Amino acid sequence: MAAPLQRIVKAADARIASTKEILGLPAVRGLLWIASDGNQDLQPDTVWYLVTRILQKKQEDGAPQYRLHGMAYFSARMVAEMPQTTLPVMFWFSGARDDGAQEMKTLLAVLGAAWPQYVASEQKVQLHLVDKKNTPSDLCFAGPPRPLPKIYMSDPPPRGKR
Repeated sequence: MAAPLQRIVKAADARIASTKEILGLPAVRGLLWIASDGNQDLQPDTVWYLVTRILQKKQEDGAPQYRLHGMAYFSARMVAEMPQTTLPVMFWFSGARDDGAQEMKTLLAVLGAAWPQYVASEQKVQLHLVDKKNTPSDLCFAGPPRPLPKIYMSDPPPRGKR
């Protein structure tokens, strides 16, 4: 389940490394953006868990495997739902790789506050926002209800049970 996400992280890491080299800025911090927009099979808490595990990987020498210093995972156009509210729910999960990375944490906090305000303003809707600190376990993507499986029976029901 984590392999497709690992490929996304690896590709993003390569793009960040290339950009740092092209711009001649080897010390800049890399920020991974993951906009959840359409995949209803992996729920928000699952994606967050898998990507944070991927970003914790280390090289043999103990250095981080990826040059990503922070991550933002958010709902872009796809709203979520939870039983605690009737409003459409947007989520913003973010974090810095290192606890001491105060600049990254501040940037992510500013972006996390601005994103839902922007979406609510542009879409003219009231939204409920959850973040990784107040996410209920029953947060899931809203969308068309999944069809129930069709059951085919080869034997007719017993008489009187129709």
